[in-house]
Amino acid sequence: MKKFYVVETNYVGPNTQVHIDGDELEIRTSPALYNSSRKPCISGWAGTTNDWATYAHGEFSDITSAMKYVRENWGTRDAENNPCDEHVLRTFKIGNLQPLTREETENYIWPEIGLIPQDITDDEIRVRIDDWTEAAEIDGYALDCKHAERLIFDHLGR
Repeated sequence: MKKFYVVETNYVGPNTQVHIDGDELEIRTSPALYNSSRKPCISGWAGTTNDWATYAHGEFSDITSAMKYVRENWGTRDAENNPCDEHVLRTFKIGNLQPLTREETENYIWPEIGLIPQDITDDEIRVRIDDWTEAAEIDGYALDCKHAERLIFDHLGR
């Protein structure tokens, strides 16, 4: 009888801006493998290789059960399957929103930064960032809010 497995991969290295949207979930027909023994891992941490950690999230008797488990435990977006791995049936990006890099955040809010008056208070700046965050979320994005705040303060010379 065919089994299905939910496997998570997370970037845990220092280059988070390069791999900002790298975390993925897969529904597979083969389990994750421990990186040292290469034995099947059904549940828990399978290991970390080259800054990528792998976690197994169970074995399921059908793909519907695996999909239900993913929907109930993560916000996800569809992603392209790895064409080199025939065991991968579905791939998902983790999170309902696509995170933006510092550069993408800057491009997203830059037209608004020039409209900020010099006498704006820190509290008003935080309200503006909250407003931009809400607008970005409606568009399906997650801003880098700390970078947005730094941009504003740099623009104001503070």
